Amino acid sequence: MRLACKLMFDITQDLDVRYYEDYAEPGYFLRGKLGIFAADWNLPIMKRIGDILEKLGYVLDWSDELTDCGECYRAIRTCADCYQWEPYFTETKNSLVCLDCANDYIEEIIEIYKNRARLLPSVLSLDDTGYELSEASLESGFHQGMDANPKEIIKRYNSIGYDVLFRREDTSQFYVTFDVYIKSMTGEGNE
Repeated sequence: MRLACKLMFDITQDLDVRYYEDYAEPGYFLRGKLGIFAADWNLPIMKRIGDILEKLGYVLDWSDELTDCGECYRAIRTCADCYQWEPYFTETKNSLVCLDCANDYIEEIIEIYKNRARLLPSVLSLDDTGYELSEASLESGFHQGMDANPKEIIKRYNSIGYDVLFRREDTSQFYVTFDVYIKSMTGEGNE
């Protein structure tokens, strides 16, 4: 099968074709397949190549919907495929990493998200970071009462000396629920 991969790479060297050994995102499985090729399968030559790859036992996916984890190099989906979809990746200073690898970069990720109206993925652990839960299950959305505003929350906590992180709790089509974590800007304990 390695020969088949090399042959496909040689044929498609000027096209955007990527190979992944596995998916990083839960819910996507190889189910006995050999790996994943991602490309624009709408191109006529790629349709023929795709047919061959499927017969050889590979999964086909779309190159504009996947990228690789900067740590483990498995495929991570970058486009939503349903309303409940949540990205199974986050950014670091240099790349995107899947959430399986993200806890190795937690301090770097915190610096990116700190005091910004962005939601940390719910699976990231804030244990041993000094951040403590301050407010839970706040809602922002289209229904009455779902009016929690992260920018106002940041201003309120920053004005009394706290850095703020928001962590996603739940996502739906019409709202998001999140928790607020704080840490003293002076490095002393939260009160």
